[in-house]
Amino acid sequence: RFTPLPGKRLLCKYNDGKWNLFDVRPLLGNDVFSPLESDDIFYNIDISKGAPSWDDDRIDIAPEHLYENGIPLDDRDAWFLEFVSSLDDSEKDGAKGDLLSAVIDGFVEYISI
Repeated sequence: RFTPLPGKRLLCKYNDGKWNLFDVRPLLGNDVFSPLESDDIFYNIDISKGAPSWDDDRIDIAPEHLYENGIPLDDRDAWFLEFVSSLDDSEKDGAKGDLLSAVIDGFVEYISI
């Protein structure tokens, strides 16, 4: 399962029960991924052949890449991020979206210590 979060991050849950957080921002400099800069595209995620995909399957990220390069999370950390992702979409834009992104930034710093 792949859930888009504010700040262009993906909350990922895998078949083995593990969770991680993947930061999409470093990929945005690549022309293939640059459409994900648009929130309208980024939050409109699909799953195609086990991979998160966007823009009618024109953009995808291999789940193996996400698994190997994401920040591992325990169940408690994943619960917090699931809560953030459950907020109404209108709260992910503008000032509230910026605040949620800052909360996630702080959270990532905390779990990375």
